[in-house]
Amino acid sequence: MTEGWWLPADLRHFVEDTRTRRYTTPEHGPFDVEMPHVSPTALGEVARGLRRRAEKGLRRRPIAEIVDRLDEAAGRWLDPSDRIRRAAIESIPTLEKEPVEEKKEPVEE
Repeated sequence: MTEGWWLPADLRHFVEDTRTRRYTTPEHGPFDVEMPHVSPTALGEVARGLRRRAEKGLRRRPIAEIVDRLDEAAGRWLDPSDRIRRAAIESIPTLEKEPVEEKKEPVEE
């Protein structure tokens, strides 16, 4: 199973549980992806936490440093021999949704 989400460790406790979704592609056949379930209230807390992290980190960095990092990432993505690029391409196929479990839940106010 593939984890289909990421949060910093200090914000992961807002994820109440995870749900498995099944996807199928012609190239890879069926595969499962774990997706988070977060209440609307918790989602707001996650967004605030990410904004605080941005204030402490990214926004304080010089623009030239950010541009250099983006340029480095773009260069790696354009390099067909880059192992991370190859792994990403192999693991991110065109998806056709086939939910394993579909639940309608009331929205918390």
